[in-house]
Order: sequence, then structure tokens, then C-alpha cells
Amino acid sequence: MRVTIDGTKDVRIETGPLGEAKLVNLSENGVFLKTLSSFPEGSALPLTISLPDGGQHAVTGRVVRQDVDRGGVGVEFQALDDESRLSLLQFMSDYVAIRDLTELKLRYPFLRTDEMVLFTDSVNIESLMREAFRRKVEVAAVPARSGNPRS
Repeated sequence: MRVTIDGTKDVRIETGPLGEAKLVNLSENGVFLKTLSSFPEGSALPLTISLPDGGQHAVTGRVVRQDVDRGGVGVEFQALDDESRLSLLQFMSDYVAIRDLTELKLRYPFLRTDEMVLFTDSVNIESLMREAFRRKVEVAAVPARSGNPRS
């Protein structure tokens, strides 16, 4: 999963002694950063990722590409503990889900998004669908990739 971060101030990236960098996108394997400093390909880059929940995650990365046109570098995570990886995945999932609800509200103004529940876990989805089937209740589901509702 890769998430494009559109100018949010929720996530901060510190690049060691060189200071803060602007996060362009984030994945579980790396980031693309806009920086004032140039880092040669192959160089090690210590990162501290601060998430909105207050958690700070120290990550060792390696510059895998420079993008002169976009003024940034692609960094692959080299060392990332499981807890940090899970925190990043949770943030990306929440970030996408919130944005998806906003887009749904714009496309379908009659939807009551405050009563919607977002599930990403297949076990929860299957449980919800089984319960709806048992009760003979109609459920409208909006698959994340298509954005088109299905009953």
C-alpha cells in the first residue's frame, strides 16, 4: 500500500541532523521526501517519523533514487520494527478511509457518513455480512477500489 499525502501536517519526518523533510508519499516499505538537502543514491538516511497518535518511530533508510524534477528522494526502509510497521499501516489505512468517506459524501450527498462503519479486516467484513444475511437486512457496501455501492 502506498498513500499520497496531500500536504497534511499530521505526519512529520526528521532526516537526522539535516532537519525536517516534506513527506510526499508513504508506504510500508519506504517514503518519497522533498528535501532542501541532496542525498546521493545509496546513502544511509536516519529518519524519525512522527504520527498523529503521538508515536515516534526511528527508521533507518537508504536513498534508492533521486528525482530532480520533483525535488526529492525515494527512501527504502532498511530497518523497521514490527510495532512501527503496524503503526504506519494503521495510519495509512485510517488516512485513506477518512478521505474516501469525504469523497463519498461529495458524490452521494444523501449518504449519512456519520453512521458509516469502515472495515478493512476481512474477518469483520465476513462477520457483518453473515449477521446481515441471518437477519435478512439489506446492506449497502462500497468497495474501496471502485467507489460504487453494491447492495
